[in-house]
Amino acid sequence: MRGFIDYENEHEGTLYHAVDKADLDTLAEHCKALRSVGATKNTQGDWHCMSADGWTIQKWCDVRGITWAEFFQDPKHANNFLNDPDNSAFRVHLGRI
Repeated sequence: MRGFIDYENEHEGTLYHAVDKADLDTLAEHCKALRSVGATKNTQGDWHCMSADGWTIQKWCDVRGITWAEFFQDPKHANNFLNDPDNSAFRVHLGRI
């Protein structure tokens, strides 16, 4: 995962972020390893449901017309994200949320 700023002049710039398939594959393998050893709860007993990068969350929101703020302010969006089959590679706890 990378990011950089491209400056058009001294007052204007564009912030770029990039995630490639290798980054996402590494994260998915990490989640698979956690699942395989049953690491679905933390030391306080809370469920470890998923590990997802912010870019995956942002893309999911963009497709659905949800802002970043709406995603984090309304728990139904996070639940829908967690239960979306397209995000299953990043799930640790496989039960429905």
